[in-house]
Amino acid sequence: MRGHRQGAETHYETQSHTWIRSLPVQDLAARDEVITAWGFKYKTVAFVWVNQTRTGKWPVTLAGGQWVISNTEPCLLATKGRPQRIERNIKQFVVAERTKHSKKPR
Repeated sequence: MRGHRQGAETHYETQSHTWIRSLPVQDLAARDEVITAWGFKYKTVAFVWVNQTRTGKWPVTLAGGQWVISNTEPCLLATKGRPQRIERNIKQFVVAERTKHSKKPR
């Protein structure tokens, strides 16, 4: 993709626009939400990971955002059935060192 020297394509193999456009998304997705189409119910933003540098500076300013600089990664929480909460100490705001491209913190 032109102009995306730091994008995912430089770190690992990605799908072509032709392949992505060929996906039967209309058949798979509900009118308003993919979560609903998969049979889940949206609950909340489970956590937001703020990328941090190895020296402890944050937020890391990353290049390559199409509309805004991408220096956080949200994780949505959706449920199916009647899951039980296991832990009560999970924080929504996660600050962790940015390491290998797309590697998530534990």
